[in-house]
Amino acid sequence: MPKNCSSVKGFIQEQNDSRDTEQYCEVEEVEEMNLSNDARHFDPFDLYMDSEGIGNSSLHEPVYLSVRTPAWITTRHGPYGYPIDWTIFNYDHLLIQKILPTSWVSKLVEETYLNPRFSHSLYNIHPKRGVNDRDPTLNDGLPSRIMNGSLILKKNIEYFTKDGVVFEDEGGKATKVDTVVLGTGYRWEFPFLQPEDFTAEGNKIHLYKCVFPPHLPKPSLGIIGFIVPLGPGVPCIEMQCRWASRVFSGKCKLPSQSAMIQDIDKQYRENVKRFGELDTTYLHVDFIPYLDDLASKIGVKPNLLKLFLTDFWLFVACTFKVFVPYRYRLVGPHKWNGARNAILSAGQRMRAPLQGKKALEMDTTSNSTKICVLLGFIIFACSTPASSTMLAIVVISDMRVLYTFCHPRRRSPHRLSLNYQNTSRSLSS
Repeated sequence: MPKNCSSVKGFIQEQNDSRDTEQYCEVEEVEEMNLSNDARHFDPFDLYMDSEGIGNSSLHEPVYLSVRTPAWITTRHGPYGYPIDWTIFNYDHLLIQKILPTSWVSKLVEETYLNPRFSHSLYNIHPKRGVNDRDPTLNDGLPSRIMNGSLILKKNIEYFTKDGVVFEDEGGKATKVDTVVLGTGYRWEFPFLQPEDFTAEGNKIHLYKCVFPPHLPKPSLGIIGFIVPLGPGVPCIEMQCRWASRVFSGKCKLPSQSAMIQDIDKQYRENVKRFGELDTTYLHVDFIPYLDDLASKIGVKPNLLKLFLTDFWLFVACTFKVFVPYRYRLVGPHKWNGARNAILSAGQRMRAPLQGKKALEMDTTSNSTKICVLLGFIIFACSTPASSTMLAIVVISDMRVLYTFCHPRRRSPHRLSLNYQNTSRSLSS
């Protein structure tokens, strides 16, 4: 925390105390600290827009955003307006990430998707680590707010004055602000538990698979939701609950204490190498691999090879389409008979609210996907060396990714008719 906080005459608030933007109607200048993942839940642009929409608003001065730690900025929509999670969470992308070096994948995502929309170097907020090594910040309004001057990026705060703040590298020049909103995160505490129940080695979080303390004589405690996934959190929490309930009921067994500690230490070393030394290093997990890991312990992970042989289009949906948690209701305990239909109709439900009417019932599997799947498994059947097989599947998957980025998913009937007429005209001429 910067020095001299108590000397500020204006307001200093935490981000959760700043949800009611009407309090800023008579405020001229607002300063918001931090661009981290914790700070993204309070959106300074929402504050600006909400206050500007009120008739007696006098919020004409800019909002200053202190960037203590640079972050990757991404929008909520992906290519062609599809939701961003619809674009990136699937098994073919996961396969590419497993085989190619992490730095290559990060560079590819940064240069083909993130920087063309928002140049992080231009705005001087380029993180040191790659996009796969940091939790990105979702925001759609940052570039436009910076361009029109309603938001000004600043470096870290050096110290406070009575009526403002002094930013780093500005020669001690004070910037006048009326309100400071802190987005500096939280300190996690469990006052109803003993610290040694879930911490070790200098108060670091020590949980097997981010759920079970390994030092308890019996698995009588499971901490749910204490996790930092690179992806949606609710599916991870649901899977943790399913696993914990079966452990408590004796239907699933935990490994020995030494095996759990060894697994925790291994995951910690991998996370330190990838994310750096952080308070949450123990809790960082990749979304899909983490769910697959817990699902295999419960017995609800679907067998993709079996699906390929028995239900080909369900296999295609589970492998090449968006990752949906219904897949863990296909088999095993508490399976759901409607899971297959929910997986196959996920695209229809995604499009319905975007189109303002009921989405057209159509086969959402493009011809390119079908061809790539068939070619991939022909190569898989004909190839003997495992390395050439994996390389072939990666090439096929990468072809599909490139096709998705270069061509629209589907052309409208009107567009098709125009193209047909133009073609006919050119042929007749």
